Amino acid sequence: MDDFQRLVGEQLSAVCFVQDYLQLEFDGYKLTTYTTPLVETLPNTWLAYEHDQYKNALCRLIARQVEQVASEPGCVLISFQDCTERISLPLHEDRDNIYYTDFEERWFVV
Repeated sequence: MDDFQRLVGEQLSAVCFVQDYLQLEFDGYKLTTYTTPLVETLPNTWLAYEHDQYKNALCRLIARQVEQVASEPGCVLISFQDCTERISLPLHEDRDNIYYTDFEERWFVV
C-alpha cells in the first residue's frame, strides 16, 4: 500500500475502458484493474459498471486530485479533493486484481 500513497496529490488524468479491464491513469502512475471499480456518488450510494451513469460518474473524476488512498478489507479506496465521490477497487484473494505501474515503468501486482 505504500506505493499507492504516491497517488496522493496527483490528478486522475485518464480513464481507459478496455475489453476485459480498466485503466486509471494518475499523471504517470497507472492502475490496470481486472476487477471493476465502484464509484460512490453519494454517501453509501455505489454505482457498478452495469449502471447507465457509471461511465459518466467515473469520467467526472478526471482532473480531480487524489486526497487519500486507503486500504479497507476487500478493497482499496481512492478519495478526491473537493468532492464526495470515491473509487473503490475491489480485491479478490484468488486472483490478480490491480497492476500498478509508475512513470519509470516499475510495477507490482496486488
